[in-house]
Amino acid sequence: MENINELRYAENKLKLWYNREMGKIINVLSVPYNSSIVFGKLISDLLQSNKKVVYVTNDYEENKELIKYIKEYQRNIKYSYLKNYNTTLEPGVLYFINSANLSVLKDDVELIIYDDITSFSNYSKLQIKEKVDNLYKFAHKIIVYSIEDVYRNMESMEISSINKLGPIIEPRAITTRINLEEDMPYILYEYLKWFKESKRKIVLHVPTEECGDKIYDLYTKKIKVLSDVKIIRFKERDEIKKIEKMLTMKNQPIMIITEYMGENLNNINDIDIIVINAENSRFDYKKIVYLCGKVGAREKYLGEVILISREVSDDMEKAKDITRYFNKLVWERGLLKV
Repeated sequence: MENINELRYAENKLKLWYNREMGKIINVLSVPYNSSIVFGKLISDLLQSNKKVVYVTNDYEENKELIKYIKEYQRNIKYSYLKNYNTTLEPGVLYFINSANLSVLKDDVELIIYDDITSFSNYSKLQIKEKVDNLYKFAHKIIVYSIEDVYRNMESMEISSINKLGPIIEPRAITTRINLEEDMPYILYEYLKWFKESKRKIVLHVPTEECGDKIYDLYTKKIKVLSDVKIIRFKERDEIKKIEKMLTMKNQPIMIITEYMGENLNNINDIDIIVINAENSRFDYKKIVYLCGKVGAREKYLGEVILISREVSDDMEKAKDITRYFNKLVWERGLLKV
């Protein structure tokens, strides 16, 4: 943790919000993959007051980082992962629920935190709102942790990254009339030469399996600049074990071509990302922002997110606006590390 001042700021502001009678919901805006520990102090205070707290996550296990942090305040924290419909919630316990399984909650609780930040999100803003609306009657207070305001008429606060000092990567758009399944624009050719010489890892996202197969065939058989690069075709149905060993290789440029977007690739560190046919509807603004959050989330090296398309889509523009907004916040708070 590098940004202790931002952590304390968030903890104090959340405490002030919680202690006010007005305002049942607060939007907490932040960059993708930011830490969950911003809620640790508030959760600990409520558990020690024998309150019930529910933490909604996109993961399928307890948030270990959050539990470890709460233990600094409360060594004997009680927590459980709620999966069954017939479970009666006990006071003084923190319950984790997967965002796809919210119907298991039947009891009233003091606080619900909907975390759409700490892991990859497949839900749109509207889908999150619908989920939180269904939880509304069970909670005294609700926190929605997201990259944007889910509730426009409710209080909002913004926090920058707790994990590091510095900006989120802003996506760079490159437009071309070239059919990217048949050829490569010169600017991409030059970038890949640099990538190979720097022995980087790159994830190349494509919109469909068919496109991925064509790109793989093109890059392995026709593009000479990639002759010394280990190119891996990772399909949506593949298991991460297929590429884990290769990803541990050092001083070897590696490219992963995939239509998959999700948690399985989040453990790949020090990467750059290229999105082929980025104007495709598969790559909505939220997915692009999460790709930007993945690049350099915890590493010192700030990689790149390059969007290659025939035209700049509205989603590409919106993703750039969101990342720029968070970088403006970092600048205004003096959090850029020189």
